[in-house]
Amino acid sequence: MSADFPRRRFFVLMGAALCAGAFSPLGVCAEAVKTVSVDGSAQLEAFLLHVSAAEGAFRQRVVDRSGKLVNEAEGIFAFRRPGAFLWNYEKPWKQQVVSDGQTLWLYDEDLMQVTVKKVSDALGATPAAVLFGSGTLPKDWQTSSEAGAVTLTPKEPQAGFESVKVVFDASGNPDSMSLRDTFGQTTEVKFLRFKALEQMNPDRFRFVIPKGVDVLQDA
Repeated sequence: MSADFPRRRFFVLMGAALCAGAFSPLGVCAEAVKTVSVDGSAQLEAFLLHVSAAEGAFRQRVVDRSGKLVNEAEGIFAFRRPGAFLWNYEKPWKQQVVSDGQTLWLYDEDLMQVTVKKVSDALGATPAAVLFGSGTLPKDWQTSSEAGAVTLTPKEPQAGFESVKVVFDASGNPDSMSLRDTFGQTTEVKFLRFKALEQMNPDRFRFVIPKGVDVLQDA
């Protein structure tokens, strides 16, 4: 498996991959998170209903089934419902994942390559749809709740991932997300400086393909 595969998985499958992207060893389960005693499903529904746009930073690590670290990364994110988002890796490699709600672009600066997808094909019943989708709890998921967290499992088999867990902070914003894939790997994402916004310029989610790069149309 190439080193590039885990970071692509979170949002392509998001499976983000892609998401699914260096930070100090930080496990979602090991991280002490201050949460309120509110059912996780209720927190997710409230987040989807009341937060239409947001921005912040993230730290990501991927571990295999034995707990061995596969890779680490960090970057910034933003989203504007429905379906517009960016997830940009800044360290240790440069990669941009951008959606305007209709088209999804994956730009790898090192490979000088852009992959273009339709958002409907790229998201579907994926973790990306949970956080950045229409603003309603997807019906394609089975949910298991606990105080301050919710685990979602796709009702239909999904290529690439088995489940996603979202942990909320005391303000009701996502604190972390963990994604378990079909290879036994877990992608752990810690959200930093999460800021909910009432509005966001849609131009932020428009991607201009750089000159001289290879363009792959993923049908």
